[in-house]
Amino acid sequence: MRLSASKTLWQILIIGSYLSLICLIFLWSIVLSPSSIFPKSLVLIVLVLPLLIPFKGVLNLKPKTLILSAVLVLVYFALGISNLMVSNHPKYLSGLEIALALVYSLSAGLYVKHKNKNDKKPV
Repeated sequence: MRLSASKTLWQILIIGSYLSLICLIFLWSIVLSPSSIFPKSLVLIVLVLPLLIPFKGVLNLKPKTLILSAVLVLVYFALGISNLMVSNHPKYLSGLEIALALVYSLSAGLYVKHKNKNDKKPV
């Protein structure tokens, strides 16, 4: 698969899954299943703010930012697994969080791999 022919598909997968993960966590924390123990603002700061730090680099598809944010998103994958196993949160929200984290991590990693192969220079 050539990178130039499928760059739009990569952009849709990477940016779409990243934005969807941010929106899911935001809605989950505020509307769908808010925490009764912690204040909503604290939950948003702890869960959404780390995803907003590399946001500009993700939108520009910068390879180093994509790799670092893919590692960051794996924390949300682990959070989704733990919520699925032991929490009283709705199971579909945890499943969606797991799926979005996997889609983002895999698509970002594959994008960087193909980009480096086509550019012939290290990240």
